[in-house]
Amino acid sequence: MTLQSGLPENFWDGKAVYLKGLHGWNPETWGCVGFTDEKTVLDLKKQATNPFIVVCYVTTTSEKKDLRGKCVGVYLLSHTTGKRNQWTAKKHHEEHSKQWQHAFKAIRAFTFSDENLLLRDYFPDLRNNGANWARYGSDPLESTGIAILKRFTYQEVPVFGGVSQGTGLVSSAQSSASFTRGVAARDVGYWVDPPECDQRKELYILRLEGNTDHYLGRPALGKRIYKLGFSADPQSRLDNFNLVLPKGSFRWELCRRTKDDGDDALYESHEAALAGENAMKAYLKDKCDPLGGEFFLSAPDLLDGAWAAGKRGAQGAG
Repeated sequence: MTLQSGLPENFWDGKAVYLKGLHGWNPETWGCVGFTDEKTVLDLKKQATNPFIVVCYVTTTSEKKDLRGKCVGVYLLSHTTGKRNQWTAKKHHEEHSKQWQHAFKAIRAFTFSDENLLLRDYFPDLRNNGANWARYGSDPLESTGIAILKRFTYQEVPVFGGVSQGTGLVSSAQSSASFTRGVAARDVGYWVDPPECDQRKELYILRLEGNTDHYLGRPALGKRIYKLGFSADPQSRLDNFNLVLPKGSFRWELCRRTKDDGDDALYESHEAALAGENAMKAYLKDKCDPLGGEFFLSAPDLLDGAWAAGKRGAQGAG
């Protein structure tokens, strides 16, 4: 549900919120928030909620003179970390090449509807002199700062390398597993995928944590709910699924991913990963209870066989 503010319902709830100075604001080509010092990323990952929110303003040293000192937008960040070029367009790869290399991947981004929000007008206590606030403060914003941010309106904008805003909910509309063409490269909606050739793929299996009997409304008899799929970034896919679940006792957990077998195990093509996903579905569809699409109610001891079938299917197609 989207509120009048332009943000999803409960967007601010239960998330740490930080301010950060950037040199510009281009989520459609810059899908992460980076730091020069890797230790900053490691420390923040220990401290911040997952996901967490970054409110961005443009520093006074920015080349974008018309944006200097202005609050420009909000990133929702996952705990997926890596080098910034994984989540930025190629045109940025050589820019400031010794800076901001250690990054958190963005899930979503929102621009302030008012283009003239000056940082000093709303957060006058901050030392807005560029270099001093081109990194995080030691603590997240307190409730008074968040209350200020809730007064504004926002517009969601595309995020480079982001993921689609699925519901994260198991569908009961289908009674059998479906074999689809999977998730192809997208250039519409609120995310922007990098070119398919630039992204190696992983198979993954998610498990729904919580009381399965209560979720189904019937005895699960020891079985669990699983989601099968493939992605260039299973951790971000997991973060997104959990983000859009209603608040409660259920959460998705990542229980299998190709990278656990080593970086060499990743699949080079979309077609290979899709074949692997369909092979996992084919293995399970007659052995457990399909819940529609890529969701299954399965005994845990069937996962090893499904995972092996997926690997064979992907390797055979690769």
